[in-house]
Amino acid sequence: MLAFFLIILGLVGAFLPALPGPPVSWLGLLAAFFSASASLSFATVAVSFVVMTAVTAMDYLLPPAMTRKFGGSRAGGIGATVGLVAGLFLPLPVLGVILCPFFGAFIFEFLNSPDDTARAFNSAWGAFIGFLLGTGAKAAVAVSFFWILVLNLVKGWF
Repeated sequence: MLAFFLIILGLVGAFLPALPGPPVSWLGLLAAFFSASASLSFATVAVSFVVMTAVTAMDYLLPPAMTRKFGGSRAGGIGATVGLVAGLFLPLPVLGVILCPFFGAFIFEFLNSPDDTARAFNSAWGAFIGFLLGTGAKAAVAVSFFWILVLNLVKGWF
């Protein structure tokens, strides 16, 4: 039961920046590894740890890298992060978490270079794409960990 709770919590965390989704989901697999009801192999836990670590690192590195790739500066990356946190406090947090990094990157980049609106927009677009790629990867890992656990448990029933 703890394993499922952690994996579901990790799936939620894939979309909320305050909760590290893949590490929490991996803790669910680790809990299953030590439980009597699942028969996860050490290799599964080790490979999933490597995947979790890579995706977590990518989540922190991808948005600023995409912001720079699309012509933005450090200000755009900071703005995207500020927008992401601010989006959590909107009445529809899911929409806020998706749109606010774009607006945050745009505003910070515009304040950094008020005469270059095109650069601010491109920077914002890069931050948005980086956020979507990072979130998509985190969600895919969390869903994969969920299915690893479910398939492992189902295999034990037969």
